[in-house]
Amino acid sequence: MKTAIQQFIQQASATPGLTFALIEFKDGVRLKAFTPNANQLLAIVDKLEVKGGGMCPEASAEALDIAVDYAKKKGQILLITDASPYENADVLALYDKIEVKEVQFTSIVSGDCSDGETA
Repeated sequence: MKTAIQQFIQQASATPGLTFALIEFKDGVRLKAFTPNANQLLAIVDKLEVKGGGMCPEASAEALDIAVDYAKKKGQILLITDASPYENADVLALYDKIEVKEVQFTSIVSGDCSDGETA
């Protein structure tokens, strides 16, 4: 996953005037970085560690909602997760919010909570 994030940052950094936000989530959400410096963000990504997030599902929808708030019109968002969002997440409202801002949204989902296992 780190490689996918790094490639996304390197590709996006070719566009001048971008600001990057890195939002970390498990059972809660945390803004980990907000910077126009792609190299600074790559250094932060390099230090990321995969750790257990507790019970499945996780706060992916809440993190995406924050990401859309930070995104500029016609910006880009990459969401990477291995768990479903919380059951009460209003995913349709998030898609509407993404559409209004004309954000290019890419997701990499490597699992979900349908099997009842923990993340």
